Amino acid sequence: MSNESLARLVERHLVFDVPCRGHCNAPASFRFLSIEENEVVVAYCCPEGFVSRVICFSVEGDLDWFYTFLSSQLGSGIVQRRDLRVATRHGWELGEEAAKEFEKLAREWQRPMVKEVYWTRYPRTDEDKGKGVFLCSDPERGKGCGRLFVQEITSKARLCSQCR
Repeated sequence: MSNESLARLVERHLVFDVPCRGHCNAPASFRFLSIEENEVVVAYCCPEGFVSRVICFSVEGDLDWFYTFLSSQLGSGIVQRRDLRVATRHGWELGEEAAKEFEKLAREWQRPMVKEVYWTRYPRTDEDKGKGVFLCSDPERGKGCGRLFVQEITSKARLCSQCR
């Protein structure tokens, strides 16, 4: 499967307008974090960089790969396997245009659906509730490594400690 075809499918049919959750109510936009041959990872971020959800789209729905991806950026203490959820997306549920595109790609993938593994951080202690996951990105200054990092939820920093 071509990584570009999966990324295009995700961008056209599997990304939706959502508000920021857990930080503010501003509109959250999606950002590509990784485009691999079999996985496309996106994050929903508010204008301040707070990440409310990270999603891995693939044909297989590889929880181990996604857990490793998240843990490599945030640490296994932040990412809990029990917080990973799996959903299946079919073209027919997304409209006629999506159904046609899914049908065409299904011949290449040999299955007519996309697996969506998503992760939302669920703070479990009062200390955890004061922290959030952010995307290292400062588009106004053209800086940032594009990785996920943890900081105080009230922080206005847009860059991780390595990029500051």
